Amino acid sequence: MPKSKTNGRTPDISMDEWMEEMERLGATGANDEGLTMHELNALTDRSPVKIKDYLREMQTEGRLIVGRRSITRIDGAAGMVPVYSIKPKK
Repeated sequence: MPKSKTNGRTPDISMDEWMEEMERLGATGANDEGLTMHELNALTDRSPVKIKDYLREMQTEGRLIVGRRSITRIDGAAGMVPVYSIKPKK
């Protein structure tokens, strides 16, 4: 994947590609699959506010799946974070 022109670290991905990937993850039904807000921000290079707007839209349509993923924080402590995926359109 080509690098983003904005920061050189994250892939450049269109919102349509992002939505397709979210739908693919949502089709699995697994609760810990999906992407965290941090991952979505890095992947799309969009602000957390804009990402939350898209997630709210999907929630309104009944397509948002919210799961939880176990992580190890930077201080070594275990924690849980929300992960998001989108159900395919019917």
